[in-house]
Amino acid sequence: YDPSLTWGAKRALINCAMSAFEVVGEIPLDEEVMKDPCLSSKAKAKAQGIDKAPLRILFMHGLEGGPHSTKPRFLKAHFSDVECPAMNMGVLTMSAENSFARSLVRQFWRNWPWEWKAAAARDSLERCLEVQAQAIEEFKPDIVVGSSWGGGIALLALARGIWRGPTVAIAPALRLILEKAGETSLEWGDVERQLAECRDHLTLVHGTEDHTIPFQYSEELAAQLGCELIGLEGGDHSLNRALLSKNKLRDIVLECDRKSQPVHVAA
Repeated sequence: YDPSLTWGAKRALINCAMSAFEVVGEIPLDEEVMKDPCLSSKAKAKAQGIDKAPLRILFMHGLEGGPHSTKPRFLKAHFSDVECPAMNMGVLTMSAENSFARSLVRQFWRNWPWEWKAAAARDSLERCLEVQAQAIEEFKPDIVVGSSWGGGIALLALARGIWRGPTVAIAPALRLILEKAGETSLEWGDVERQLAECRDHLTLVHGTEDHTIPFQYSEELAAQLGCELIGLEGGDHSLNRALLSKNKLRDIVLECDRKSQPVHVAA
């Protein structure tokens, strides 16, 4: 491997290596090669001896994230079919159709000024939920994974009955959003009650040192619902280090899917 090679030459070598995988199995690649952006996630997974699990995963990204963020790229390297639709979300990003800033502007001629913040939060939530509802209908996932803002959308999809399957919600932001926005038409208590029917399908994941969304929020939700909570000691809000090292996110997803499978009792 020569780092001075052109992009085209690297691509040709990678294609040859991928063909060789089928014949000789794993090919050890050094750390420098694994960092190469020309190397696909599939090639990296094979180089590390990772077999892709046959699951269809719908990933709901965070507030400023997107289809090419760290977690969906990790999942694509470990699972056979991963979809991460862009929610076009952000806080102050006016170019993002569903951002809070754009939603706020839309309220100027619809609501009284004191209603703008709550109405804008609701508008952004509903627009992003619509994106994911369409993805659920068309993609037909086996499992849903959501992080932060996306974790909140995943909870909302469960509560509304849009999705009833296994769900991994990583540091879900829904309660914090509703509290900060002063929302009244979409109450957190109502969401909690609606989620009670889905507790067997829900796994919460949260870092104990999350300074963006308090770990306490997931603790209280897990206690209220009786669902599983995986607390990651010392984990921050993104949890990229805690979840992606040693393939922990992969293991959590597989376990969540396993628990949701029906138990067959021998006659």
